Amino acid sequence: MTQAELGRLRSLLLDEEQTRLEALERRLDEQGPLEKQLAGLLPAAVAHAAESDPKLGIALQKPIREGVALTVREDAEGFAEILFPIMGPSIRRAIAEALKDFTRSLNHSMGRGLLWRVEALRRGLPYSEVLLEHTMAYRVEQALLIQSATGLVISKAELSAAVAQDSDAFSAMLNVIQDFIRDSFSGESQISTLELGNRTVWITPGQHAHLACVISGTPGQRLRHRLADTVDLLQREYPDQLENFTGDRDGLGAIDIEVERCLKPDEEERAQAQASYSRWPLLLLLLLLAGLTWWAWGRWSPSSIAAAEPAVSRAEEVLNQLPGVLIHSVEQQDGQWTLRGLRDPLSADPTQQLQAAGIPTDQLRLELIPFVSLTPAMVERRARQALRLPEGVQMHLAGSTLVLSGEAEADWVARVQRMPVLPPGIEQVDSTALSGRAQSTSLEDLRQSLEVPPQVQMSRSGQALSFTGVADLAWIRSLPARLQTQNLRLAGATELEPREWQEALALAKRVHERVLYFDEQTVLNAASGASLDELAATIRQLDRLAERLQAGLTVNLVGYTDARGDASTNLSLRRERSLSILRALQARQVPGHRLQLDAQPNYVAPAGAGVNARKLILQVHLSKPQGGWL
Repeated sequence: MTQAELGRLRSLLLDEEQTRLEALERRLDEQGPLEKQLAGLLPAAVAHAAESDPKLGIALQKPIREGVALTVREDAEGFAEILFPIMGPSIRRAIAEALKDFTRSLNHSMGRGLLWRVEALRRGLPYSEVLLEHTMAYRVEQALLIQSATGLVISKAELSAAVAQDSDAFSAMLNVIQDFIRDSFSGESQISTLELGNRTVWITPGQHAHLACVISGTPGQRLRHRLADTVDLLQREYPDQLENFTGDRDGLGAIDIEVERCLKPDEEERAQAQASYSRWPLLLLLLLLAGLTWWAWGRWSPSSIAAAEPAVSRAEEVLNQLPGVLIHSVEQQDGQWTLRGLRDPLSADPTQQLQAAGIPTDQLRLELIPFVSLTPAMVERRARQALRLPEGVQMHLAGSTLVLSGEAEADWVARVQRMPVLPPGIEQVDSTALSGRAQSTSLEDLRQSLEVPPQVQMSRSGQALSFTGVADLAWIRSLPARLQTQNLRLAGATELEPREWQEALALAKRVHERVLYFDEQTVLNAASGASLDELAATIRQLDRLAERLQAGLTVNLVGYTDARGDASTNLSLRRERSLSILRALQARQVPGHRLQLDAQPNYVAPAGAGVNARKLILQVHLSKPQGGWL
């Protein structure tokens, strides 16, 4: 069949299908690339799927939630701007309602003011706190520990699941509110209280995380102090877990316990105080009046006031010398001296400083308003706290420039160079003299990467490592190369010994001071002759270890004789005995360069020594290589 005939046959059989295929190709070419086609079909497909099947919404929940969380972490300010029109009015109403409720509760409680004032004086508490304790019960229903940077919930504890069904959404709401407050008011403004219906939310800030507690009722100020103490404890004990939390909750059991303690009510002290007050009101009132009389006399007597004036002047002088403290007025009223001024929160405790200087503080009262001091000492202290200066980095102030020098891990250097907000008093950071190094690893990771044997102890100082213990010689000699691959250096290995060296010492101990006895002339007795093979095998093994260790090894053959015969004859016999043993050992494959003759030319056998003086003693001298093991 010819080609023409085949073509006609193909046309008859496949002409219709070929026409359809060409039509489909033209249609696809007219519609353009696949991406363009999908772009036109995707909106309608999504709308149809959303109406007909809820699976699409369920499938999109996780990627949308993760996308929103990522947006909040990377652009919190932008996210706050989006929610500002919604959250702004609500926040303002919540603040106003909180102030109104507090005022109404305080006014309602003034009727019983006298008795509660007596109790406040007896317990040494502010009157407002005692008033709130008596008028309103409260309980902490939920506590959330939230990472400040990302809004992730690190830990939570709750009494009622109805408080917040989604703790992550609740955390995100709080972060948005805080961003709104910072954007709406100048400075480092933060909101600490929210009213949510009949519940109150107290927010206690920390350096890396803040604690949000949902409270029903009206709590006293003691709870505020207890929550602040909890945040300080968590920040002090677990700073790395709070700063580096990414959602993995492994190892957070101790943090969970501290958060759960926030839910426990402080009822025991209140019950004891109320029972004591109700049982002995008259007695306590009389004791209180007597104490007030004695205290007033001591405070207001002229001699007491005159004696306190020098102490007040000295106290003012001491406080004004403290960095971050400024006393601007001193007043005396009713026998009490009041020193008013300013104090930076990072400065030393004024009361402790006065006590350390030997100044009595029983007649002094300090009213110090917090402020930010721009003295060099306080600026440096604040910068050191904000940067968490690692070991190996030095800092100093040059005007308003913070100069950093030394060496630190590369990620810390990069974080400092990208700091968006600098501590007050610092306008710029000079890090030109600061070099970064690779991220350091833990000792356990280094042990694994260096394949450190279990019998070897390792310590670290910066980039230098020290080793002690016992290991194979091959590992010890490979140690410098292993350290070089990790950009580390060897600080010390003088107490690091090869396992082969310890084996050599054990073999040398078996040979050293070994005694061979002779019957006559150079003939060994039966027992010594039988042990010669075992002795030669031990020396050969010791020789192989010495070669591997490059250690020094010499076996001295020291011959002895009895007291018979003259000195010349005995000297010749001692030499012959040493030589005979040398030849016997060489015949048993002991290297001759390890053997040395020592005939003891000045030796004089003790009188009556007898046959026990006919002997040869082997003395082993084993020494470490001069260059050490590395």
